[in-house]
Amino acid sequence: MLSERRVTSHISDSRLDDQADQAAPVSTAPATAPADLQAPAEPPPKPKLEERTKTCLHRTDSSSLEVREYEPGEFEWRSDADQSTCVLEGFADVDLADGRRLLLRPGAAIFLPRGMHSRWLIYQRLRTVSVCDYRKAA
Repeated sequence: MLSERRVTSHISDSRLDDQADQAAPVSTAPATAPADLQAPAEPPPKPKLEERTKTCLHRTDSSSLEVREYEPGEFEWRSDADQSTCVLEGFADVDLADGRRLLLRPGAAIFLPRGMHSRWLIYQRLRTVSVCDYRKAA
């Protein structure tokens, strides 16, 4: 392992050779990103599910069309309806009870059946549009 390295010149100019002899050692310490680009030391806070924003665009006795917005954080969810969702903006991972992990990005579409348990980890403010079917199975 090199503890220090000297910069040397391949030009036969005595002035350059003298400067090379006085060159400072090159650090071998690992480089770190500036503080504003580093990941936070702690995970994002866990928002309460009630803190999400839900706007109902249309509702009938058996279905609804909703725009939902979630702030960064983590929460668990059990769907009370069959739900088809499309991501409009933001990024998140969803771990489903059946072991699958869904990567949500703008344009991603998912289906969550009624009663499906999931754990959501939202990295960037997430905005979705969802169609929910509340009809009971026959």
